[in-house]
Amino acid sequence: MDDFIQGAIRTGLTLVEPTGLIWLAMLLLTVLLWRKRQRGFAVAAGALAAAIYVIGATDVPGILLRSLERPYAGVNYATLPTADAVLLLGGAVGPSRNEVGGLHLNEAGDRVIMALEMIRLGKASVLVCSGGKVKMDGREVHEADLLKRAIEERVSIPEIISLGACSDTHDEAVHTLELAHSRGWQRLLLVSSASHLPRAVATFRTLGLTVIPVPCDFRTTLSTAQPTFSTFVPGHGGFEMMSVWMHETIGWWEYRRRGWIDPTKGAP
Repeated sequence: MDDFIQGAIRTGLTLVEPTGLIWLAMLLLTVLLWRKRQRGFAVAAGALAAAIYVIGATDVPGILLRSLERPYAGVNYATLPTADAVLLLGGAVGPSRNEVGGLHLNEAGDRVIMALEMIRLGKASVLVCSGGKVKMDGREVHEADLLKRAIEERVSIPEIISLGACSDTHDEAVHTLELAHSRGWQRLLLVSSASHLPRAVATFRTLGLTVIPVPCDFRTTLSTAQPTFSTFVPGHGGFEMMSVWMHETIGWWEYRRRGWIDPTKGAP
């Protein structure tokens, strides 16, 4: 009985969250339009409600995202070869007025932990930080510089290099290529989210860089635990996974269109 009450409460709470509330509103609108014999509008509203349900309450987003993550699941990090440097791709942090070190770890913050783990395991003695730029309090802040300073103040690493502001993954690869040529580097450990690695690896290898993918930030049940509670009401989690999958899929084809990716270079 307690489990039933707890489940009912959680279902009710999910219904009043934005995703569940919009889904419920679309269902009610579908019924209302159908009763008013506005069948075309009713079908459109019903189709939208169905799409929200599929994305928010089924494993379809998980299936799609797992297709990107699966090639990188099960990596034994201890057996990865050594390299000239560990390259931490951007997108894991942002500036903060109130967090420690002025640094906010976002959903991809696992990248920072994995890069530091590669250094701890002795895979390389140089850490290269990358990232974009944002404006805060009237000044331009570079993610890579922010991360470099925060790590230097807390962790002893022989050398940390900032790539400066990069606009996208291809820009990160171009900056890295210049750095590798100037340093005579032959091999890099490329740390990024598992779902981002197919595009990132292909981008770097297309420019002629030798990179070894180091996956992290797995967001599906390939790595994470099954939810302890499930409900028929759509939630936001599926939309987050769908957003990541769409971003990477569209990004892959756009990079191919621009000639930034040779599709034969992306195999793990």
